[in-house]
Amino acid sequence: MARLIDRLSPRFVQTAKPRRKPSPRGKVTERFLDGAGLYLVATLSSDGLVNRSWEFAYELRGRRRWMGLGPLYDVPLQVARQVASGLRAQLREGIDPLDARNERLRRLESEQASVVTFKTDADAYIALHGPTWSPKHLQQWESTLARYAFPKIGDMPVAEIKQADVFNIVRPHWTKRTATMLRVLNRVERVLDFAATQEHRNGDNPAAHVLTALPKASKVAPVKNFKAVGYQQIGDVMARLMEFDTVAARALRLLLLTATRSSEILKCDWGEVDIAKRLWTIPAAKMKANRQHRIPLSEAAIACFAQPFPAEARRGYPGTTKQPAAEATQGRVFKIDPHAMRRTLKRLGVNATVHGMRAAFKSWATDQTSFSRNAIELSLAHAVALDQTEDAYLRDADLLERRRALMEQWARFCCESTPAAEGAKVVSIYR
Repeated sequence: MARLIDRLSPRFVQTAKPRRKPSPRGKVTERFLDGAGLYLVATLSSDGLVNRSWEFAYELRGRRRWMGLGPLYDVPLQVARQVASGLRAQLREGIDPLDARNERLRRLESEQASVVTFKTDADAYIALHGPTWSPKHLQQWESTLARYAFPKIGDMPVAEIKQADVFNIVRPHWTKRTATMLRVLNRVERVLDFAATQEHRNGDNPAAHVLTALPKASKVAPVKNFKAVGYQQIGDVMARLMEFDTVAARALRLLLLTATRSSEILKCDWGEVDIAKRLWTIPAAKMKANRQHRIPLSEAAIACFAQPFPAEARRGYPGTTKQPAAEATQGRVFKIDPHAMRRTLKRLGVNATVHGMRAAFKSWATDQTSFSRNAIELSLAHAVALDQTEDAYLRDADLLERRRALMEQWARFCCESTPAAEGAKVVSIYR
């Protein structure tokens, strides 16, 4: 008597193939019954390859259905029989096995879709705060997370991120890129705090204590300040710049006289400069702190703008109240490449960086004047914390008139002070 179940031998299962030949461009498939609804499906292609898989056939409530169980190389004979036994148990309880499996898959897909990844929350955080950041700050956030964080935890569910995951982001680069890793760690921590506020994760922030597990930043990457010229030598530097008198030299003179950053000089537009009011207004989008910065212009600073104007436009300079001609007030003031000022310092033999020149103003204003710290810091476009009394009176004031007096005094010092006049013994800054 023929067996009703477990009819196929292991050897047959491994070698079974259709008895008919396929057409030159087609395939031929044949099913071999193992019993109780379980079939081995063998498909022979025209190139002679045989694919073998399992199917389970059943009938429920008058409906005939076929359910794939997977290929033979993934589902061996004994496993296929065990799966078929489970499916028959479902049928005895009136459960449709195919519908039940499809429902499980839909539920799993829904759960996976509801899982929020670190990248999802990072993108949401940047979208929320990005409009308040400067373009450079926004670009730094996006690039550092994309380069360091996303490859490690970008696709991880934000709820499952542990301290070890965050540690593994910064550890490989800690000794060589310490400053960058400090920023990355801070940004990861902010994103995880944001995720907690959205109820995407619970518990402590895993980035909050990673720093204690790393060597001290001050040990592996000691802070190096920008090389700066002492304010006692500024008069000598200014005199040399006046002699040199290129566009880059004028840009550098303006940087010294206004205590601005090189990026602000390079992006300076004629439309920002009001000669009549002796004022340079830098919009928030161009500032590091994303706040508008007004710079009072001394006569020496205004002179740095003079030469690019055509002759008929110079009526707007000191001694008149007229503005330059409209055609002369469009576009960048200093059309130089980003490294031109640095090269100018090098040609003069000045052992300092362009950014480091701002330190001379800060040192001079602190040591040689009685102006308030707030006036000095605001001149450098730094944020200041006013006390309650000052805040009540000043509100959003930027101490413009106080800073105007400060910058006029600084201009006189730069243009009139020389090593010989000071009577000081200084070391030559020239090659």
